[in-house]
Amino acid sequence: MAKLGKRVGRAAKTAVAAVVYVGPVRRWMRDWGATPDEIARAMPGDDLLADVIDQSTRAITISATPEAIWPWLAQMGDRRGGFYGGEALFRLFGLQHGHSAEKVAPELQGLKEGSEMPAGWTGLKVLKVEPNRALVMERSGRGYRYTWALALFPKEGGGTRLVSRARYAGSKALLAIAEPIVFGMMRSWFARVKERAERGARA
Repeated sequence: MAKLGKRVGRAAKTAVAAVVYVGPVRRWMRDWGATPDEIARAMPGDDLLADVIDQSTRAITISATPEAIWPWLAQMGDRRGGFYGGEALFRLFGLQHGHSAEKVAPELQGLKEGSEMPAGWTGLKVLKVEPNRALVMERSGRGYRYTWALALFPKEGGGTRLVSRARYAGSKALLAIAEPIVFGMMRSWFARVKERAERGARA
């Protein structure tokens, strides 16, 4: 009976943890930093993906202008400016070689629609480029497709909101595995873009 009781207790704890994750914790992860208005707002690229099963909107305030932030977005990519956040995982999976840039590189600013943002053996197709305003990318593979949109919204009184919108269609199992990993990498990415842009603005 004691062993049975322990098993029931473990099962109950697992069930509670699952409910918490799919409830408030998952909502917090999916919409980290975003206001209700930002979550509800239409973003560039929202119309590009059918059969969406998941959408996340994340945001952060950066004490810099869109013009000071955009170059860091435009130069992303393997053997370019890097991806700033989650470097250890990117290098582990061969998606990024070396470390991310600490300075803006003028020669890497020519991002164009239809080009590819390299990521090791794979890449992100660039669908939309609006300098100092918006960048939309896409990646697809066996059983999934997603779009990643980044937009810059100036704030009254100074500063900029950097808003990320990811939309996903495909395997729910793959989403469940990737979601917490992507969340950790995105928080790191936001922090490092913010640090670089604000440092550049101060300079």
